[in-house]
Amino acid sequence: VSGKLEIVGNQFNGRTGVSTDGLNLSAAANSDVDLLLTNNTSTNNSGTGFTVIAKAGSTIEADDPDGAHCVTGILDNTATGNGTGFLIEAQTGSTIKAVVERNTASANSVNGMHMRSDGGLFNLASLRTNTITGFSEPSALFNAVTNENGVLLHYLNGGNFLSQSEDINEDTNFN
Repeated sequence: VSGKLEIVGNQFNGRTGVSTDGLNLSAAANSDVDLLLTNNTSTNNSGTGFTVIAKAGSTIEADDPDGAHCVTGILDNTATGNGTGFLIEAQTGSTIKAVVERNTASANSVNGMHMRSDGGLFNLASLRTNTITGFSEPSALFNAVTNENGVLLHYLNGGNFLSQSEDINEDTNFN
C-alpha cells in the first residue's frame, strides 16, 4: 500500500487528563507514505500532541517541502500543553525521511520533540527554525521548568539517525 497523506489546518484539542493523543498516525507495515503535516494545532493531550510512527518495514517520506516529487514535510505545526509535543518514530526495519521546520512546542510536560529510531532508519534532512519552550510551574521554587527535554534524539536496538547538512558556501541564512 502506498499513497499521499495530507493533514493540513486541523485542531486537535483534548481535555487535560482525559485525552491521550491529538493526532496518532501510523504507517502500516510494508507501506509507503508521502506525508505533509502542516498548519495543525494540538492542545491539552496527556500523551502526545502529534505522533507519527513508521511501523516495521514501512517508509514515511516527509522530506520535500519544495515539492520536486510532491510537497511533503512536518512544517508549521503547534503543540501546546501536551505530554510530549511531537513524537516521530521509525520502528524496526522502517525508514523515516523528514524535514521538521518552523514548528512550535510549548508548555508540554515531557518533551518538546522526541525523535526515535527503534531498530529503524531516521533520515533527518532538516531540523531548523523550530521553537521549543518549557512549561513553567508557578508553584515551584524559582518558577522551575518541568519538561524533560526540548528535543530528544533517541536511537536504540540498532536504530540509526542520518542527518544531511550543507555548508558549501558557509552561509548563515540557511539557503
